[in-house]
Amino acid sequence: MENLSLLVQEYAEAAIKHGEATEEGNSRDANKQYKIIDKIKQSLLSLEDEGKSALMRLIDYENPYVKLWSASHSLNLYEKMAIDCLSSLTAHKGLLGFTKKDIN
Repeated sequence: MENLSLLVQEYAEAAIKHGEATEEGNSRDANKQYKIIDKIKQSLLSLEDEGKSALMRLIDYENPYVKLWSASHSLNLYEKMAIDCLSSLTAHKGLLGFTKKDIN
């Protein structure tokens, strides 16, 4: 079994790198990080409740890109919490606020 805390750390790092690459217009790096995020999401969900709880806790992460990805991935698991998080991201300028508005 993969180390849960390592998965959470790698998810957060990939989400941050994805957000930075997106802001810079670096689609190659953004796509690379997306693949990492998606793979880790699948690993977390395969851990059942423990993995789902870890994904939920990432909604409270300090970085807004981590919040965006974890809330998006939690919509069908923790709908109210995820929507509240996504709604709070509209206050951000640039692509982050736009992305949230675009997914509602």
